[in-house]
Amino acid sequence: MLDIEQINKLKQGLALFNQGEYFDSHEFFEELWQEAENEIQRQQFLFFVRVAAASVHLSNSNFSCLFLFQLAYKQLLDGLKFEYLDLDQNLNLNSNQDSNSFSQSSFCISTERLRNDVEKLVFKLANSSRENLANIAKERFFSIQIDS
Repeated sequence: MLDIEQINKLKQGLALFNQGEYFDSHEFFEELWQEAENEIQRQQFLFFVRVAAASVHLSNSNFSCLFLFQLAYKQLLDGLKFEYLDLDQNLNLNSNQDSNSFSQSSFCISTERLRNDVEKLVFKLANSSRENLANIAKERFFSIQIDS
């Protein structure tokens, strides 16, 4: 289960990713990946590491982004799930109480939505020329949403 510090790092990393700050988000995700308590968490955070790194490459019109997005997509096809990040089972800091008090949190990341978004992007990249990468990078290719 994620602790409060890991939850906050994940939220910060996702916010940075969704703002297009892919390199900075990668740093948050990589730290979480290195600190993961078990193999399931390691694989979940590795997915975010790969997607953020691929996004950095895509924003630089580097075709190696396709390989990293394909690896992330393969993780999803192989059964990686994010509903099991235990986010909805974790305790979050309740701003109305002191720092030692926690309240139940309920949010999750939709594996199906991620799979659909990454699949569309992989297909688009696989059928694009190097010249088209810059145009794809300018689009908001996808964001990682937290469902509350």
